[in-house]
Amino acid sequence: MSKLVLTRALVVLLFLTISVAVGSVVLPNTARMPALAVFAAVTACLKARLVILDFIGLRSDPTPLRSALMGWAIAIIVVAATKTIAIATMFAN
Repeated sequence: MSKLVLTRALVVLLFLTISVAVGSVVLPNTARMPALAVFAAVTACLKARLVILDFIGLRSDPTPLRSALMGWAIAIIVVAATKTIAIATMFAN
């Protein structure tokens, strides 16, 4: 893996991280919570994919480990989203 590819991947990773922080400040109060939750979940999937493919070095090899790591990341995000939705519906006024 070349140093340029890793540097580009790091820049994208930092951009995704900063975009969630900016989104939490820029969004209006009425739309902040649902929109930020969706945005953070999508960003988490993209960041997990970036780390798995570029930093672990599984971009060129379609191995079972690559599929397992992507499935694990998606499963964790789905569980977190389900928990958030369940709590929001239970305590909705």
